[in-house]
Amino acid sequence: MSKILRTGFTTSLHVLEMNETRLVDGYFQSTFSHFPQYAAQSYRLGDYICTIVAPRKTEWSMNTSRIYEKFHTIFHQNPFVGHAY
Repeated sequence: MSKILRTGFTTSLHVLEMNETRLVDGYFQSTFSHFPQYAAQSYRLGDYICTIVAPRKTEWSMNTSRIYEKFHTIFHQNPFVGHAY
């Protein structure tokens, strides 16, 4: 949400307060107290949580297995492979 507002972490967390969070088809859907036009969807990807905020009426489908593969590859790279030390 702070990216949408272009405030980064400089805004009060009270402004970003969530109104409701519910489990829907294996992911969490949240709404915001002060921004009713936006909603968040949060997915568990192994040891990670991926949250996407979009206009509330956005319809999408997520292939969480494919996203997890990308995250897993990025965050579990061996930093010593391919480097001369």
